Amino acid sequence: MGRYFFLALLFCGLSVPHLAYAGAWTLPKGDGQLISTVVYSNAARAFDADRGAGAVVDFLKTEQSVYLEHGLTSRATVVASGALQDISYIARDGRQQYSGLGTSRIGLRYGLKPRGAWVLSVQPSVVIPAGGESVPDADLGRGGLGGELRMLAGRNIKVLGHDGFIDIQTAFDYRSGDAPEQVMIDGTLGADITPKLQILGQAFAQYTTSGQFGADQVLENDSVRLQGSIVWRYSETSSLQLGAFQTVIGRNTVRQQGVSLGVWQRF
Repeated sequence: MGRYFFLALLFCGLSVPHLAYAGAWTLPKGDGQLISTVVYSNAARAFDADRGAGAVVDFLKTEQSVYLEHGLTSRATVVASGALQDISYIARDGRQQYSGLGTSRIGLRYGLKPRGAWVLSVQPSVVIPAGGESVPDADLGRGGLGGELRMLAGRNIKVLGHDGFIDIQTAFDYRSGDAPEQVMIDGTLGADITPKLQILGQAFAQYTTSGQFGADQVLENDSVRLQGSIVWRYSETSSLQLGAFQTVIGRNTVRQQGVSLGVWQRF
């Protein structure tokens, strides 16, 4: 995809245990939830190998994603996600565009024995690539079938006198075909401002090793993206989430910013 183009999965690790039991928490047996999200993002600058953001780029992306959870038992929850993408950017070969399926995942979150107030779980997933983004800095569609191992920890806390929570996740992503390996660390801090209104602060960090896909040289890259969100619970089973995000630190990646709108439905 060229030196500076990195497309990170936005919908990764969103954590609202009070409203939707996501994050380290597993769902009760028979319960489920469906989360639909629309994201618009763009970038006019990119971080180079020295972390400077002076390079001019032209990047636009719209993504519609779905995320499904279903409780098999009190300790095991099936998880699945998929997305439709519309991407446009200028690479070394000129303007590149793609409209179609993005990377999909299907896995199982399993609750481990708690450590004090901490809820712990592990989540292995199968990663299914498509014609869109798959591996950071690689050409679209690059990266074969793979797997992800995600470890999750969460607990309820008080935030300035309000009920809240913290959720921390670490994931290792492996793909076939000599694809670069990825490591991701996600953190979420949430607080209930009112019984129906919650605020979230999130940080998403990723690191990708370098690799070679034929003539496509993938550069070692990393980034940290910050996101703030407001979640409004408008019924007993439904919530609306509005967020904004910005890549604040990076290397060989675009300085991406955008907004997201998500609807949470429990059943």
